[in-house]
Amino acid sequence: SLLDDCTNCTHACSTTRLMTENAAAIVHLVTGPVSVGKTTAILSLIARKPPNEKWAVLLNTNGGDDVPTLPEQGGVAVREIVGGCVCCATSVVFGVALAQLVRREKPKRVLVEPSGLGEGLRLKEKVRGMGLTLGPVIVMVPADGHAHLWHASRLYRNQLSCADVFVINRTDEALDGGAGAVHFAKNFFPPKYVAVAHRGTFPMDLLTVDPNALLVIDGCCDGRNLYDQDDHDDLENDDDDLENDDHDHGQSSPVKKRDVGAGMSRVDAFRDDRLVVGYHISRDWAFHEESLMDLGAFRKDPLLDRAKALFRCQMGYSRLVHWRGAAGDGELYADPVTLATEESRIHLTFLPLVDVDDLDAYRAAVDVTCHRLEAHLAASGVRSRPRHHRATPLAFA
Repeated sequence: SLLDDCTNCTHACSTTRLMTENAAAIVHLVTGPVSVGKTTAILSLIARKPPNEKWAVLLNTNGGDDVPTLPEQGGVAVREIVGGCVCCATSVVFGVALAQLVRREKPKRVLVEPSGLGEGLRLKEKVRGMGLTLGPVIVMVPADGHAHLWHASRLYRNQLSCADVFVINRTDEALDGGAGAVHFAKNFFPPKYVAVAHRGTFPMDLLTVDPNALLVIDGCCDGRNLYDQDDHDDLENDDDDLENDDHDHGQSSPVKKRDVGAGMSRVDAFRDDRLVVGYHISRDWAFHEESLMDLGAFRKDPLLDRAKALFRCQMGYSRLVHWRGAAGDGELYADPVTLATEESRIHLTFLPLVDVDDLDAYRAAVDVTCHRLEAHLAASGVRSRPRHHRATPLAFA
C-alpha cells in the first residue's frame, strides 16, 4: 500500500517532506476536464523523452475501463491512484505516492495527471510544500467544448487560470476547427503559452518555458505566444535569461527587470515603438476590491494607452479589470467572471514614442505614471496574515 510508511495524516505529511528532501525532480501537472486527452498527451511526451533521462508518471483515475493505460517502459515509471480526487479526499495519498515515486525512481521529470476534478491551486501548493520543483503547469483545452465549459464550470475556469501552458486539443472535432479556442487562449490574461495539439502531441520544450517570461513580452496577447510544433520540439534549450532569449516572443528590445519592493517586480520592454510595463505581485499580497475599482486620476493618464490587470482580492477570489487611458474614457471594466490565481498581474501599454530624441523624457514620464500606480497599490494591498504576525500594509521602496 502507498500508506505502508504512514499510520496517520500527521505522519504522512511529515514523511512526504522527508522523502523529497533535496529532490531534484521537476513536477509537471497536466490538467483539464474529463476526456480532453490528458493521458494521450502524456503518452506522446514520454514517447519523445530524451533517452538519457528517467521520467515518472503519476495518474489519478476513477478505475473505469474507459481510462487509457500507461504501461511502464524503459526510463519511465508509472504509478496510479484510483478513485477520489488527488487535491481533496486523497490528498495525503497523493503526497505519499509522489514522494515515494521521487525517492525510489529518482526521475528528472514527473508528469502528474489529476482527475478532471483536480483543483490547480491546491495541487501546486501541495507540490511546493513537499520541497519539489514545480515546472510549467499544462492544461488541455477541448476545442469542441471549451466555450460551454468556460461559462458553465468554475472548476474549468480555475484550471485555465492556474496553468502556464494552454494546449488546444481535439480541433478536428470542433465546428470551427478550433479557431475560437485558439483566439481565446492567445488573448487570455495573464498571458499563457499556447500550442495546438495534433492528436495530443504538442512541442516538448513547453516543459522548459519560464511562465514569467510572458509578463510583458506577450502581454498584449497579439498571438506571439503561440507555439508551432514544427518550430519547437526539443528540451535542450534551458536558458532562462530573458535578455538572451532567442525565441520569437515578439520583443524588439532587451527586457529590463527590477524589483520595486515588497514582493513586487516590474518588467519593461519596447515593442512597436511603445513601452510596455508589467508588474508581477507576490501571492503574499491581496487587495481591497473597492480601492482597486477607484484608481483615480491614474485611469486617465495622458501617456497610458490601455491597461489590464488581474488582482488577487482579500475575499479569496481574483478580479480581472481593464481600462483605456488617453484614448478612452478612463472607466474601469470588471469582468464578471472571477478566477483562481496565486499572484496579481498588471500590464500597461503606453502610447507610441513619436520622436526617438525624446526617449529619455518618454521613459521619465512613464516612470512617473508607474510610481503613481505603485503608490495606489501600496494603499490597497494587505499582506496575507501569517500565524504569528498582524497583517501589514503593502509598501514599496
